[in-house]
Amino acid sequence: MSVKILCKSYGINEGVLDLRDKRISELPESISKLISLEVLYLSHNRLTALPESIGNLINLKVLYLNHNQLKNLPESIGNLVNLTYLDLHKNQLTSLPESIGNLIRLKELYLNYNQLTTLPKSFGELVNLQLLILHNNQLTSLPKSIFNIKSSLLINTNSYEINNLLADTEFLIFSYLNKELTNLPAGLKEIWIKDEKQNLNHKLPFGCVIKYF
Repeated sequence: MSVKILCKSYGINEGVLDLRDKRISELPESISKLISLEVLYLSHNRLTALPESIGNLINLKVLYLNHNQLKNLPESIGNLVNLTYLDLHKNQLTSLPESIGNLIRLKELYLNYNQLTTLPKSFGELVNLQLLILHNNQLTSLPKSIFNIKSSLLINTNSYEINNLLADTEFLIFSYLNKELTNLPAGLKEIWIKDEKQNLNHKLPFGCVIKYF
């Protein structure tokens, strides 16, 4: 489907293009022509990939891609430097490009219900991020660079699993602990927790300390 047909069929209203639930399986490269777009709804479709040209939508502020079948994102996603809201939940993402760290205006990022095993180190560049939703992935830890993000960042409860941690895991980050930590790696050095009011009586490996952020 060409971008002309998309626009003619669904229209752009004051910088907003709503393509929710249209059974779209592929976006045309010519989507790049819609440079005036500020809000783009693409949720509840059948997308498995995004064209590199989506990075030309430099005025985009809000992007909904939830409930698709995306397995990865193009490096050009990092060109969307005006994004403040990005919803990618319920896809099939296994990784994220390092370029996502370029989205320095991003305030809310939804990544829950994917297949992520790690997050890129560039996450620490998302200095304005206030809400990060990560549950129902395959994460066992977060990149230490996440400490670069200001203290208002909220990582939702149960952001990642605490079982089957890698033997060389040195630190863990939690927004809240609602169950006892068990089977922690012997080499674990630091556990960072958002809430200082919690009374922690967990059995920690020798030399491991609890810190707050």
